[in-house]
Amino acid sequence: MTKIYYILFSFGLFFTVLSCGNSESDFTAEVENAGDSHITVTQTQFDSSAFELGKAVSLDFPQSIRVFGKSHLPEKNKYVATTMISGIVGSINLIEGQSVRKGQVLFSIQNPELITMQEDYLVYKNKLPLLKEEMARQEEMFKANITSKKDLLASQMLYSETLSRLASLEEKFKVYGINIQKISNQNLVSRVYVTSPMSGFVSEINIHQGMHLDASTQAMLIAGTEDLHLELDVLEKDAMKLRHGQKVIFYVQNNMDQPLQAVVDVIKPEVNESHMVSIHCDILDKKGVLSGMYVVADLDLGDTKALSLPEEAVVKSEGKSYVLKLIEKNNNGYHFERVMIQDPVLFEKRYSISELDSSAQYLLQGAYFMM
Repeated sequence: MTKIYYILFSFGLFFTVLSCGNSESDFTAEVENAGDSHITVTQTQFDSSAFELGKAVSLDFPQSIRVFGKSHLPEKNKYVATTMISGIVGSINLIEGQSVRKGQVLFSIQNPELITMQEDYLVYKNKLPLLKEEMARQEEMFKANITSKKDLLASQMLYSETLSRLASLEEKFKVYGINIQKISNQNLVSRVYVTSPMSGFVSEINIHQGMHLDASTQAMLIAGTEDLHLELDVLEKDAMKLRHGQKVIFYVQNNMDQPLQAVVDVIKPEVNESHMVSIHCDILDKKGVLSGMYVVADLDLGDTKALSLPEEAVVKSEGKSYVLKLIEKNNNGYHFERVMIQDPVLFEKRYSISELDSSAQYLLQGAYFMM
């Protein structure tokens, strides 16, 4: 038994209808039995329907391995913001997730002891020249046998002690972020400002305004994004295909239409219990990529020659892909075989197809309307 399909051609478009009649303007494709895999088209129908035949073309197609993983931020890119002096937390104008730049103020700490420390610093600073003069005077008097060695040692000890206290306060002020050049009787500060040591974003905030914060207590967690990278898992069987500097195209799961680039930086020299090899990749384009995102990645294996057909020659139906291969051309018309193909790969509007015959001809245009 033979099935007949009628496909009307009008205004350059094909419309498929089922019919039991035949006319001069109808396009008739005869589909033979044998699993409906053979199709016949007359010469007149072929010419009037703008069909096109052609052979498969050998082209360079990029080869890749599809792998999965996550974006990851190393621990070295995380900084615990704290204070070296206890006190009351001042204003906080940040929220979690907010971007910060290096040197930006995160929060302030107020402590009245800072005033006392600065007062002591000014006293020691003013006394130091006088103590130095007194020590020199005692040395001269000791040489002239006017004073005792005990008095000389006492003046030297007092000068050294004052110098040490002054140096100690200067180091503390440096840690607190207080500029010693600006300390004066008219300019004493009661608060210090904690700044970000890196550019990134605020990952955690553990303080609030008005609370008492002890020294060295974690106040905030700042995460830098400079070393954000990919951690991917590759099957053991593909491990020999990995190389340093290998190009990677990846997609974040919330935006699979936007390809991003990375390169393989580290290949872990071991296979884990899941028979996978872990690799680290430097991300070249971090736009929209956050730490902890799941990604799909293609590892570039270079180009390989493959037979191909244009995108229009491949018809997909019910999850399967087909092409029409010319079996014979005779007085009855063109005889095609519908060939199912496995996993065609699309690149620049052409499909790489392993089942193609380099000597055969295929229907390049109009295949969609024949099935």
